Amino acid sequence: MIIHRLQGPLPLMYLAYAVWGVSFGIGDFRALLSVPALAAVVANLFLICGGLVLNTAVDLATDQRHAGKKDLAHAGRRVGRRGALCWAVGELSAGLLVALIATIASGYWLPVVCAAVIVLLHVLYNVEPIRLKHRGFIGAVCFAAGLPTVPSLLSYSSVHSGLETTALVTFAGLGILTVGRTAWWSVPDHQPDREAGARTAAVRYGIARATATACAIMTTGLVIAGTVMGLHYGPIKMLISLAPHLIVLGAALRPLMNGTRAVPTMRSMRRQTIPLVTLGEVLIAALPLATL
Repeated sequence: MIIHRLQGPLPLMYLAYAVWGVSFGIGDFRALLSVPALAAVVANLFLICGGLVLNTAVDLATDQRHAGKKDLAHAGRRVGRRGALCWAVGELSAGLLVALIATIASGYWLPVVCAAVIVLLHVLYNVEPIRLKHRGFIGAVCFAAGLPTVPSLLSYSSVHSGLETTALVTFAGLGILTVGRTAWWSVPDHQPDREAGARTAAVRYGIARATATACAIMTTGLVIAGTVMGLHYGPIKMLISLAPHLIVLGAALRPLMNGTRAVPTMRSMRRQTIPLVTLGEVLIAALPLATL
């Protein structure tokens, strides 16, 4: 469980990512239990978990240097790098297979193509010599594309025959929001990442610049997604669904506004930020369903 990063509320977050596309794509509740929808959600869960295990396998050396990730490093050592890589390959392969089932059941070709793109993104993000995770904000873009942007397209295309502008722009905005948040989440890891030679956004550009840029990116994503969701579902429902993300943005902005050099800790991220983000992702998944 730990090598999959399934501690605390994270499983609920990953489930929300897996169903976003279905939520925005269906026209009635009965479609939630259709074969294409269920296959797409299961495929996304396999692909998300497989990518996270791959990240655990390749990050063992870095995680051992971080006091807040000792449990993850211990779990990775217990399973072993080879064992974790086998888990990753198996789960990513299962995700491709189930996405193929979604494609066959729906009659639409895009789900299995999205699954292949997700696997490629996980490899590019984690595996040397490219390993985009160590290339600043490019790594954050790659991560956000692999989770949750392309998974949303996978499940959406499994239940909807076309790619409507409203859904595409919403997913793009939420993906941009994830880019900024991913870059901000590299800040607590900046010292062990620096020692391990990992060139994340915080290491490459420094804490202040990385935080400011991450906040600007998060704001951009919230504006794009919020505008489309507000026009389509109404401003009140939009604000309710995005409220946790606005609180997270406020927390990221606070040191910049106060002129301090305070650095968020992994402990505060786990106890405060991750539960808020999870709540936000669940509310986003529920927003389209509330209008059916």
